Amino acid sequence: MNVLRSYIIRGTSGVLQIPEIIVPSFIHTSAIRKTFWEKEKKSGYTSNVTLPSRKDLIVEGFRELKKEIQLWKDEMKEKIDSDPILVYRPGETDVVFNFKNESAFDTWIVTTDADHREGKSTAKLEMSSGGAGLFHGNVNSEHVKDGIVKRTGYANIRTKRVRRSFKRESTYDWTQYNTLVMKIRGDGRSYLINLHTEGYFDIQWNDVYHYVLFTRGGPHWQLVKAAYKTGKDQFV
Repeated sequence: MNVLRSYIIRGTSGVLQIPEIIVPSFIHTSAIRKTFWEKEKKSGYTSNVTLPSRKDLIVEGFRELKKEIQLWKDEMKEKIDSDPILVYRPGETDVVFNFKNESAFDTWIVTTDADHREGKSTAKLEMSSGGAGLFHGNVNSEHVKDGIVKRTGYANIRTKRVRRSFKRESTYDWTQYNTLVMKIRGDGRSYLINLHTEGYFDIQWNDVYHYVLFTRGGPHWQLVKAAYKTGKDQFV
């Protein structure tokens, strides 16, 4: 806080009043930062999280490097083996997704309107008693009374973003295919299949290809074929 004092000087011709402003000084006790890097994001706040030692960081780094090199080798092998003359086999079907084991579910993400506080729907994707992937839940169309959300009630599953070696994001390259084949058994409702093309920096950046999936219901399986051909068949 600034302090204002007045000094009065008397002379032969009159009185002159001179104000003086005194600014108190503050002592800074924090250390001078000589680099841009700080150990904590919130400097000055203590954290109860135990940080790994430098040795643990080095060991974990080499362990991750070993995994990434192996992933890079598999990627190169796949690229070499993907000779169009040898791989493109008209009429054949290759399995991209199946749910024969628990690890197959790690590539999928389940989301509902409740995840964004926009509804009360619930959903799960898990192994059924018959050894297949079971997507089930409850779609609740009850509105959240926040004055913003007007429509609600959805649940979906989507694949995780494809990751290549050294933490590089990629897409599913389906250039050699022209039909998406699905073996499903539904409850009689209709579902929407979306193919996203997020991998392009052009006018197709946010293009989404839709296919309405009609299920018959009942105990019988059905084979659904969704034909497509975009010229840039790389999806997420």
